[in-house]
Amino acid sequence: MEKNWPYFVSTMDILDMVITKVDPEISIIYENHLADSALKRIGKKLRFQFDALVKLHNKITPKEVFKERKEFRTALFIRNNYTETLNILQATIMNKIT
Repeated sequence: MEKNWPYFVSTMDILDMVITKVDPEISIIYENHLADSALKRIGKKLRFQFDALVKLHNKITPKEVFKERKEFRTALFIRNNYTETLNILQATIMNKIT
């Protein structure tokens, strides 16, 4: 499918971008500051499903494709450093004002 179906390639590119942007640990910070126990259970389930998705994505994506996307991932890792800091600050401040 990777070689013969452009739609699949595009979908996998988008999935790779989303996986690279997501940091499940940030959701734990929000949960610890803002969520009740019901929401924490949902968050835990979502993180488990995300982990399964990442493992499947890594399993089916050819190594050459990972190499092609390396430059894009590097830029996102730099971006994530800033957004993670902002997310931590936001969760902390929201906890204090609520």
